[in-house]
Amino acid sequence: NGYVMYEGGHDLDGSGTTAQKTAAQRAYFNFLLTAGISKALQITSTVPATAYAKEKVDITGTAASGTGPYNFSWSSQLGAVFSSANQQTTKYHAPDVSTNTNDIITLTITDNCSRVNFISKPITIKTTLPIKLKSFDAYPSDNVIKVYWTTAAEINNDNFTIERSKDGINYATIGKVRGAGNSTVLLDYSFVDEQPFEGTSYYRLKQTDYDGKFEIFKAVSVNLKEKLNDINSLRTFPNPFSETFTAEFESIEEMDVQVQILGLNSLMISNENIHLHSGKNTYRFTAPADLKTGVYIFRILNGSVVLAVTKIYCRKN
Repeated sequence: NGYVMYEGGHDLDGSGTTAQKTAAQRAYFNFLLTAGISKALQITSTVPATAYAKEKVDITGTAASGTGPYNFSWSSQLGAVFSSANQQTTKYHAPDVSTNTNDIITLTITDNCSRVNFISKPITIKTTLPIKLKSFDAYPSDNVIKVYWTTAAEINNDNFTIERSKDGINYATIGKVRGAGNSTVLLDYSFVDEQPFEGTSYYRLKQTDYDGKFEIFKAVSVNLKEKLNDINSLRTFPNPFSETFTAEFESIEEMDVQVQILGLNSLMISNENIHLHSGKNTYRFTAPADLKTGVYIFRILNGSVVLAVTKIYCRKN
């Protein structure tokens, strides 16, 4: 304002009283401070709280205020590698650690006027899991329970233990399946409980590596009706199929059911309501054009109760 300019004029030309000169200098430095705050470089970064050893995770930073363009620089207290250490978005390569370890990721940004600011975020590096479980589920079929699971990767995986519980608290081992050791591809596993409990029961998977270390995964519940033979003699053909397959089965009574096709990751492919007649029934499925080669689940439900289930295989030509 004019008053400040008047004081500033005294200071510049040496005129004015001591009080006027002091006020002029104070006004000048307040101006610089206000300008600096308005132009201060404000930055943020997005870093996940955890990562597994040798995993690559996305991290990103943003700059506000200041003057672009901006220069980005990522660094790690543990000396971790970044895919592009001077890009706004990059991948953090978690170090290979034998025990859970903390790292600090720092983003430093310099703007076009050489203003510099930085921000640091912690990340916990966990030891590599023996396996990466993609899916785990269990379904009733006739008088048995079929358990399915898929792994996306395995490291030193010795075996799987299938455990069962009536109350969801106390579990007992009912079977074991040999693991693949080391794998980087999708692998499908299955186990059949031939003497299941009636009503609701719980199944969970325990994985053990060669060193005896183990991990227990979240349990799934299954409801097995006392009346187990609503649907009998389920048969699918051709299996594997390319574009279509036919399911034949017998129903002991007339009823409305749902027929579903699911991926092993529980992704719903098809869900159709149909009416069954007492006796032999036929269902024909035509795959969508984008259905990929792989293993799928075909199942028939009455409400929330699974009456029949089986695996089907799609093999694209």
